[in-house]
Amino acid sequence: MKKLLHISESDLKKIQLDWGAVRTIEKGLTPRQWCIPGGSVINEGGAPDESFNLPFFLAYAVLDKYLEKRLCPGKRVFLGTKMDWSRPLLDWLDYGSVNTGKESRNGIAHRAILLSKEDCQMYINAIEDELRHWGAINA
Repeated sequence: MKKLLHISESDLKKIQLDWGAVRTIEKGLTPRQWCIPGGSVINEGGAPDESFNLPFFLAYAVLDKYLEKRLCPGKRVFLGTKMDWSRPLLDWLDYGSVNTGKESRNGIAHRAILLSKEDCQMYINAIEDELRHWGAINA
């Protein structure tokens, strides 16, 4: 049976930095509204909804990196296998949602099937909840 390994402070900082990039990219895709003194409003249209697949895909890369550092440093192992190994070792809040999102990620990677903006955000939030719960990020 696998066991959880300690994650170094430098690896943890890299994961936190990578997670920050996920959220920064996602925020940059979101429409914004600016108010100008005098009552004028400028609407800055966001990126197309399909663009949210990029931070979604990157979120799973961060999860993959975290699980690699905790379970099998330096070894090439599929994300699904790492998730399976981690299931009895990590206190998952919602393994089912994250696993369903992983299957959708595979759909993007292998069949170019894109998700809706809402689905991307739902899975990104689910991963963030897990990473926060495990103490990997403070977001």
